[in-house]
Amino acid sequence: MIENRVLHAIAKVAVRTGSPLRARRWVSAVGRLLPPLSVGEAMALAVELGTAGSCLTQALTIAARLPRSAVVIGSDGPTESSFSAHAWVECEGTVISAAPPARAEIARF
Repeated sequence: MIENRVLHAIAKVAVRTGSPLRARRWVSAVGRLLPPLSVGEAMALAVELGTAGSCLTQALTIAARLPRSAVVIGSDGPTESSFSAHAWVECEGTVISAAPPARAEIARF
């Protein structure tokens, strides 16, 4: 749906211009103008966004339309060359992400 693509574009801009927490606030403010999603619709949105943007922008987009959800940032630990982080959405114990969540939680907001 076009509103999801627009919200995702806003998430991309918000992430580039501020911290993840500030980006969450911006995207959530816009997301409140749209009808909320069910968990099933949020899962479909995760698949629809697929490889578009980063995992953080995808998570912010989904969480903005999903009531009682949290954006979680986690890590699989340091790799040989760099730190590996991943963001996903959790809603009432259900993980909503196109990719599996990381092993260790770092932040939840």
